[in-house]
Amino acid sequence: IGIRRADTLEELLRASDCISLHANVVSAGVSAEESRAAPERMIDALALGQMKRGALLVNTARGELIDEEALCKALHSGQIAAA
Repeated sequence: IGIRRADTLEELLRASDCISLHANVVSAGVSAEESRAAPERMIDALALGQMKRGALLVNTARGELIDEEALCKALHSGQIAAA
């Protein structure tokens, strides 16, 4: 059915028409409070730029995973069709 595992996040982003996040922001080895105080952005401007033009981005996880300012720019430019 054409399913292939991507070896890197970049490879996944470049190949996908839709990205759906289901990740936790809590980092391994630290408390939930510490992890939420300095969350890592899984999807930033670089990642958005690597996605197919017109791709969809669904985030059912925590908002902290996405750089909201970069997402707004990607939506306005048409890089991302919907989020």
